[in-house]
Amino acid sequence: MDDATISAGDLMANADIACHISKRMGRNQTHIYEQSSDERNIMGTELGWSTRVREALENNRFQLHFQPIMQMNDIDLVNLPAQDGMLWQRHLNDVDKVYSYEVLVRMKGDNGELHYPDSFIPTAERFNLMTAIDLWVLEQALKELVATGMNVNKTRLSINVSGHTVDSDESLIQIKELIKQYGVNPASLTFEVTETSAIANLEQANDFITELRKIGCRFSLDDFGSGFCSFSQLKNLPTDFVKIDGQFVKSMARGATDRAIVTAMNDVAHSLGRYTVAEYVESPEIVRLLKICGVDKVQGNYISEPLHHLPVGNVVRLHNNQRELN
Repeated sequence: MDDATISAGDLMANADIACHISKRMGRNQTHIYEQSSDERNIMGTELGWSTRVREALENNRFQLHFQPIMQMNDIDLVNLPAQDGMLWQRHLNDVDKVYSYEVLVRMKGDNGELHYPDSFIPTAERFNLMTAIDLWVLEQALKELVATGMNVNKTRLSINVSGHTVDSDESLIQIKELIKQYGVNPASLTFEVTETSAIANLEQANDFITELRKIGCRFSLDDFGSGFCSFSQLKNLPTDFVKIDGQFVKSMARGATDRAIVTAMNDVAHSLGRYTVAEYVESPEIVRLLKICGVDKVQGNYISEPLHHLPVGNVVRLHNNQRELN
């Protein structure tokens, strides 16, 4: 540092910033702090978020939402409703069906506002807080699943796990213990891993997936198509489902290119024995196009907005869920 007036505390803080940035760049990297850059402001913001995340974990200020996922075969394409959420209400009235949901996490701020994952997940990843969040989400989801009572055997949950969790042998042990503790059938759980987290340590990801599949859990490769190595990961990882990247799904109605891409991804997944899920389904038209593509399951606000709780088998609670979120 050129400034002779800088304090020892500031010097150590600047060194800490450089250390965090070098860690973010990957292993065996170095970074030189530049006083003229905005690195301090950026890191200050991230440190602020890391404090909020830690406080949220300590004070139970995370919140789960559950977004329904429907089998394409359960959808009557001739009578698609215009109103969002009506498809799921019809489905919920059929007591013989299986109900599937993706578990979504939100963080409650000091003023009660809800922060979406894009706000806090990047910082949680940089400060090694993701495994704590993942385990919190899993335990709360298991509690919610058990609370459905008679519906527990026909409810399926998809739960996201981060690369930090996939890389940890200790996390694997804790996940197994939680499933055993709450007495939930492992076949009710699908863990979603992103391509990015799988690429970071392919061998470890393979071991993690294999061990949980042994007890009956299933796995989904999330955001399929978002990276350059998608098809390689699909071949190498023993997953059961493929979730097609929503950016392609959202654009299907606007052009033939995205429809062709979704069709190709769906065909490749099927040829390798994987079921497919399309997210960001926002209109009846998208549902019809996905049916033509051959996609197995659909998820998005047209099907249903995320719910505050898992329904216990009646439409009244579903209506209450939706009113709470509106």
